[in-house]
Amino acid sequence: MVEFGKVIDKKGNILKIELNPTSTCKTCGLCHSEGTYNFYLDALDNCNAKVGDIVVIEIERKKYYKALFLIYGLPLTLFIIGVILGYLFNHKIHFDHQLFGLILGFLLMALGYILVRFLDRKLSKKQQYIMVAKKVV
Repeated sequence: MVEFGKVIDKKGNILKIELNPTSTCKTCGLCHSEGTYNFYLDALDNCNAKVGDIVVIEIERKKYYKALFLIYGLPLTLFIIGVILGYLFNHKIHFDHQLFGLILGFLLMALGYILVRFLDRKLSKKQQYIMVAKKVV
């Protein structure tokens, strides 16, 4: 994934970059919107950028798809597992099996989003999981 952004802050080797994201970029969830149409993200500085520079930002496809799976796939997978488990084990509680499966699915999906939030905080501290500013335009 390649995007262009403006450097608005620099702390050591980490740049804070403002993006005007494309439609693809808006859906991935790696950036953080601050109430405007622009998004902000942290990127590793591999091009000696200065505040005000326009830079090319990249993330490897493998890491991009891994992030997409964590954001969307994990909660969806947990939802499906919850529905199946609720449907299979409802006979022990004598409750409507479809409703119980749905409730258990939503509970596991919520747990999945909590897990995603925890993993996001943990992985964002590792430099290998942040975007890289490759060159100044």
